[in-house]
Amino acid sequence: MSVRPALAEPGQAVTIRATVRTAPGAATIPPIDASLVAADGSLTFVRLWPLAEPGVFEGTVSAPDAGRYEARASLAGDLTAGAPLLVAGGVRQPPEHDREAMDLVAAVTGGVVTDSSNLAPLESHLRRLGRRDVPAERHPTRSVWWGVAFAAALCGEWALRRRGGAR
Repeated sequence: MSVRPALAEPGQAVTIRATVRTAPGAATIPPIDASLVAADGSLTFVRLWPLAEPGVFEGTVSAPDAGRYEARASLAGDLTAGAPLLVAGGVRQPPEHDREAMDLVAAVTGGVVTDSSNLAPLESHLRRLGRRDVPAERHPTRSVWWGVAFAAALCGEWALRRRGGAR
């Protein structure tokens, strides 16, 4: 269960998302109900729509008057999940990603700007970077196998001395 944004102004669009985890191979998902519950107990019902991902439902509602609310989802009337929502006046949301600012940062740092729908620019940028050889320190005598080889050498030397008559 999630609410975006969790801090909103009255009248602002609020997205409520509920995810239902089902057993693998389950053919159907029981009905799911969602609502905003105010501190005084009044309910505002929210219609949840299924998304492309199985078991994920999402709905949008206008934020009610200022106050504290809980977004609740109920699966077949049994299982209930909740998430807080605070509605207040004068709320400032963080800015969305500014494309010009991202382009500027990418140009200064030698990066590239892309999104999940078009990863080709990122792929070609990473291919152009090439590989760097990083020197690696090796400590073969810190290996357990070195101890095994050392013990075998000691046993072999002891066996040869015993055969030669040394005690």
